[in-house]
Amino acid sequence: MDSIMHPYIPIVLGTARKGRQSEHVAQYIYNTLKNNKEAIFELVDVRNYLVESRTIPPWENSNIAKPWRDIVAKSSAFIFVVPEYNRGYPGEFKMLLDQEFKGYNKKPALIVSVSSGGFGGVRMAEHLIPTLRYMGFHLLSQDIQVPKVEEFVKMSMEEKDQTLKEKIEKMVDALIEKKND
Repeated sequence: MDSIMHPYIPIVLGTARKGRQSEHVAQYIYNTLKNNKEAIFELVDVRNYLVESRTIPPWENSNIAKPWRDIVAKSSAFIFVVPEYNRGYPGEFKMLLDQEFKGYNKKPALIVSVSSGGFGGVRMAEHLIPTLRYMGFHLLSQDIQVPKVEEFVKMSMEEKDQTLKEKIEKMVDALIEKKND
């Protein structure tokens, strides 16, 4: 598959916290989608794109920000797997997003919110949605919530599939369709 014919959709893990449980969710999503014939998926870890402890603005010519900007330039859409920390999203995720701006314009995005609580990170998503819209993303009308992530991590693959697989596949179809609009 080449990216000219097939959309490239990075699955962005939006936390660098040690012991992060959302990593399991992002990996599950990637494993579910990696053989999809309609798009090319890559798991992108925020840890690998934040080598400096300052925000690099989009107008600054930076070799440090270039790898992220290259991902944005070739992407057709995004899947953001972001945990809820104290009802917000991680600062490192915002620092990553702030490295680019114009490249996000009109690109579809899906939020997968993750939390240890029973509501699946909806408060985080409430904070993230206006930021992503301001940056130009076209968000899907629905998000995916993964509540009680510690329980999800302990599930068998069959249980994980019953919990998330159909939702993920449906939302990815919507991402690809929105990309083609």
